[in-house]
Amino acid sequence: MVGWSVQTIGAMFLRRQLKAIQRENLRKRITIKDLLRWGGEDGKLDRNEFALAKLIAQSKITNQDVDDINRQFDEMDADGSGLLDIDDLIERAKNERTARELNT
Repeated sequence: MVGWSVQTIGAMFLRRQLKAIQRENLRKRITIKDLLRWGGEDGKLDRNEFALAKLIAQSKITNQDVDDINRQFDEMDADGSGLLDIDDLIERAKNERTARELNT
């Protein structure tokens, strides 16, 4: 019982510290370094890039997560437009159906 109590108190303390660090990182202003890193090809942060930079700063998402998400997006973007639309999803469904048929 004592061990469980110590563990629970320790976990609560660590969560509180993590939340404080996340709040501090959320309040920090974007730097030139951040702008260069997250500004995309145009060197500017749009609302989504800004939100992504803040999520990474708070350790709510990792750079690897971002890479994986971007890779998934690229796989789904059948026409390479940089936007997902119904045509991309239809094309992906056709490709998956063809791949299943070839494997059977």
